[in-house]
Amino acid sequence: KKAAQTDNLTHTLNYFNLSQLLRRTAQAKERKLIETLAADLAHAALQQFPIPWIEIEIKKFILPKTRHVSLQARFLRPKSKSHRR
Repeated sequence: KKAAQTDNLTHTLNYFNLSQLLRRTAQAKERKLIETLAADLAHAALQQFPIPWIEIEIKKFILPKTRHVSLQARFLRPKSKSHRR
C-alpha cells in the first residue's frame, strides 16, 4: 500500500530477486507433488522477504485432454514465538 501511495521503489519488493529465489528453490530438487513445491516456494519467500503472506499458483501440464491441473494456495507468515502464550 505504501509503495502505491509514494511510487517509491524502496517501499516495495524487489520482484526480480523474488523471482530468482523462487526459480532457484524450484530447481533445487525434484518433487512429486505440486503441493510440496508450493510449500517449499512459500517457505523460501517468507524466510527471505518481509512479507506477511504469499499466494502461489502452480499449473501442471501433464494430463491428456485437459488444459492443466493446478493448485492455488495462500501461505501466511508464522506468528513469532515470542508473541504466543
